[in-house]
Amino acid sequence: MKTNTLQCLRWATLLPMSALLIACQSSPQCTTWKDQQSSEAFRGLSVLDASLHDAIGFLSRRVLREAGGAPAVEIEVYNCSKRDIVLGFKAQFRSSGGLSENASAWKRVYLAPMASAVYVERAIDPASASVQVEVIDINRAQAGPGGSR
Repeated sequence: MKTNTLQCLRWATLLPMSALLIACQSSPQCTTWKDQQSSEAFRGLSVLDASLHDAIGFLSRRVLREAGGAPAVEIEVYNCSKRDIVLGFKAQFRSSGGLSENASAWKRVYLAPMASAVYVERAIDPASASVQVEVIDINRAQAGPGGSR
């Protein structure tokens, strides 16, 4: 993990913990979602806009347990393109019995060219055992005729 990312994660502990969106400048190796989507490391992660498959990639996807026992998902994403990208992230946690919490609201993550960001979402229920995360291109979702999700 790059020093710049570690500095951003340290700042994360000072911000409100309901949802965390941090933009960090870095120069990650640009392995895009197109090459990552079948990786077991990114199970439960879906990039819904095909236009993003060659533009973004992920450095990590982790599920951590908070002090109270509820899980949190942490995803580090980066922009391999030379344009600004505004992503939307939405998470839905499920218990091992199949019951699910309501999906979170869409949260925006801003990515400058060749920059990375960390998205964090926390479950409410400590019994949550898995999480599904969807990612969209906010600008495309708002611009197209069928763009609202």
